[in-house]
Amino acid sequence: MVIEYVAPKIVNGDIEIDIEEEDIASEMKFWETTLIMYVLGGEVSMHMVKQFMMKTWHFVQLPNMYYHDDGYFLLKFQSNQDMELVLMRGPYTIRNMPMLIREWKPDFNLKQDMLRTLPIWVQLPQLPLHLWGGKSLGKIGSALGTQLVIDESTANKLRVSYARILVEADVTPELRNEITIKDNEGRRITQKVEYEWKPMFCDKCQKFGHKCGEVKPRKQWIPKQKPPEQRIPVLIGAYGKGSPYPRCCSLLSWNISIDSSTKCKGILISIIIPNAKS
Repeated sequence: MVIEYVAPKIVNGDIEIDIEEEDIASEMKFWETTLIMYVLGGEVSMHMVKQFMMKTWHFVQLPNMYYHDDGYFLLKFQSNQDMELVLMRGPYTIRNMPMLIREWKPDFNLKQDMLRTLPIWVQLPQLPLHLWGGKSLGKIGSALGTQLVIDESTANKLRVSYARILVEADVTPELRNEITIKDNEGRRITQKVEYEWKPMFCDKCQKFGHKCGEVKPRKQWIPKQKPPEQRIPVLIGAYGKGSPYPRCCSLLSWNISIDSSTKCKGILISIIIPNAKS
């Protein structure tokens, strides 16, 4: 592609480049239905991500995938509706590792945006039904972070035991477990807040997944106790008539000893059951 030469501007002896809205319009349009995906805790290949999408996101047309050397993926969907459906159905994990997804924006920065401010699904159990409107939920969600979407069951009142909101919040400080709501009649309601996934963040080393001050419990090996053998006396066939061994037993499975000292008209044997529980 041939590009046009535009003479740069010199300001105070330095070169300054001015970018206008029309210069970026086509690229903004191209990336507007894109999600940024980052897997916390390990590296994944494009093949692994593709297999995950084929198995999990069967309800939308699969997006085009681009990999960035900083370790994240750009997932460009065919429509804004598909992108929102994927956001609403989360959270997701891949190989037991949390998958972080958020909408693309021009000033995205991995360390600042993806590893500090994360999208988290929040549940509001027993939220009074008169507070389920979009405006009320918007105000509640704004107290927890930047509200992104309300899930389908909340929006359509298909489930009324709790409201569910996706918010974008800074997870480095302690997250709120309660908020106070003042309703239209002036009543103060203490609302419990539950997080479907709450990342562990270490204040000391500024990393996710652990806390430097916590001591992990040590595993202690305890030898397994072998249960004692159990002898079960069984009387079978008189004078050797019938089957010489109980039908419930197998010579390959049981160690059988015959007691010939018995005076009864039959054979008394002891079935030794290995590792039987007393």
